[in-house]
Amino acid sequence: SGDKKYSISSYRHLSSIVSDLCDKAYEMCPPVKMEMINYDQLSSAAARARRELAEAMVAHQQEENLGMTGFGPEVAIYRAIFLSTGLHKKQPDGKWRFVAPSVHSEIYPLWEFLSHEINSTDNKGVSVDVLINKLKTPPYGLREGVIPLYLCLFLLINSDEVALFQEGIYKPYFDEAEIALMMKRPELFIVKRFAPVGLKREVFETYLSILNTVNLSNNLDLRNPTLLSVVGPLVQFIDALPAYS
Repeated sequence: SGDKKYSISSYRHLSSIVSDLCDKAYEMCPPVKMEMINYDQLSSAAARARRELAEAMVAHQQEENLGMTGFGPEVAIYRAIFLSTGLHKKQPDGKWRFVAPSVHSEIYPLWEFLSHEINSTDNKGVSVDVLINKLKTPPYGLREGVIPLYLCLFLLINSDEVALFQEGIYKPYFDEAEIALMMKRPELFIVKRFAPVGLKREVFETYLSILNTVNLSNNLDLRNPTLLSVVGPLVQFIDALPAYS
């Protein structure tokens, strides 16, 4: 706290001062009301619960409780981080979806940081491990255990504008395999933002109208007319063609 000096009268007084200093140093850190996930090094049980929750996030976003049942640790983490904070909500159409935090949310500063970091990078994008390391420092001070879940949330909500690359290869779909590997090897992944405007957007909308009238396999979930929602189905469709075609 600058040059201010404190006279310590007891261990309790010392704890109170340190707590206040931490509040100032990490003023933008959202509260994590789940102790088992709030560590840099997770126990094997906590790591497994985090992986199962992340996989449910990408595979069952539209289901209540992300399709999870029972009272396991993955369910407890989900309820503490996403359900109780209103980040996973039931929509008017009856489906559940993740939603971006409001400007008044305690997680909003973290959201702004991620948006700024991805927007300010050049065409090379930003590595996931760089984002994790920055979020561990002031003014955020998040523990490494919970950061991948927030990154997963950001990637899901911004799936139409943020592209994911694994070892330089574009990943048109973000599923259980990618999120599990990203938690173990974040340095392998890079994120880039694509926000088409003007003539480019008209081209994407034309492609999207074509894709929506053609019965492509795998029941693709096409959303907004952006680069990813057009390129992703095209890549998957072409990849499924016979070698001769």
